[in-house]
Amino acid sequence: MNEKVVSWGVIGASTIAREWMVNSIRKHPLGRVKAIVSSELSRAQAFSAQMGIPDAYDSIVPMLSDREIDAVYISTKNDQHLSQALAAIEAGKHVLCEKPLALEPKD
Repeated sequence: MNEKVVSWGVIGASTIAREWMVNSIRKHPLGRVKAIVSSELSRAQAFSAQMGIPDAYDSIVPMLSDREIDAVYISTKNDQHLSQALAAIEAGKHVLCEKPLALEPKD
């Protein structure tokens, strides 16, 4: 069987992402973290350097354009989850989002 490595992008340089998710993804033999996004590039770059993540961005747009990224983990403020998840889905990425996905039941 030919198994494919799943390449992840992390949206949000949060404590949960740093302490739990990046290492959890890496524990799987086919998991790799390729990119981190933060609203501040310097924060993304620091997170990238600390965690050994190749790419750092201050916008989700270039990360979602990266054909090597298969899935994203969303670890931002609650009011950003829905728009970021929809953008990732529209870009053809698989999405794992912290709760809540949306702030209103109608969303």
